[in-house]
Amino acid sequence: YPGKGREAAREAALAIQARLGALDLEPLAKEPGLRLRMSLGIALYPDHGADAESLIKTSAGLPLEARSRGGSLVLFPEDLA
Repeated sequence: YPGKGREAAREAALAIQARLGALDLEPLAKEPGLRLRMSLGIALYPDHGADAESLIKTSAGLPLEARSRGGSLVLFPEDLA
């Protein structure tokens, strides 16, 4: 959501998490109760980087940090402080 800011980005990420979590993967995986969970890292332009490469570098480690905190989180770079 370019130009919409942090809250809009968080809401979009939470909507993606909800949709993935609601998928019924049991027929595909033949595994009862299998559900997807995801952690997301979000970097915003220009707050966290001036170009695509710097935004990717800034956000790349955030999902790993989110998983180390229990997973299924949406983190921004300032959440690491």
